Amino acid sequence: MKKTKPMGQYLSHGELAAVLKIPPKTLYQMNWNGTGPPRYKVGRSCRYDLADVQKWLRGRAV
Repeated sequence: MKKTKPMGQYLSHGELAAVLKIPPKTLYQMNWNGTGPPRYKVGRSCRYDLADVQKWLRGRAV
């Protein structure tokens, strides 16, 4: 039997906006402009891997 790695934590659009303390509309605009965190399309919605978001945030440090 194959062993699988556990999946990371995935957040919805609203959950990620709450974590980042920004309005959901701002996150939509960042995604539209191509400056938002990486996301995965699941059906008709998007999910964000928390590990990917953390890497994205570290890359935006000033």
